[in-house]
Amino acid sequence: MTARDIPGIGDTGNPFGYVPPNSPDFVDHDDEKAAAIATNIEAAREWLDSFIDTAENEPTNIKRMQQCRFLLVSCLTAIEERAAK
Repeated sequence: MTARDIPGIGDTGNPFGYVPPNSPDFVDHDDEKAAAIATNIEAAREWLDSFIDTAENEPTNIKRMQQCRFLLVSCLTAIEERAAK
């Protein structure tokens, strides 16, 4: 067994289930939550803009507007689910 085979700090999880914030194993899930919400908000804006653009410039393209609406609702649902956690 060499020194490379011995686990070091951060190589194993805490056996008691609690990881203090100053530990290298600590993961701040609030940051992940905020990033996921921000990503979904940006996607929702893009789909809304696409819907509006299609409605203004191609009012007969119902399929495109429906696709934008479905994906916009999907983004909004994802935002609500992330915020509720």
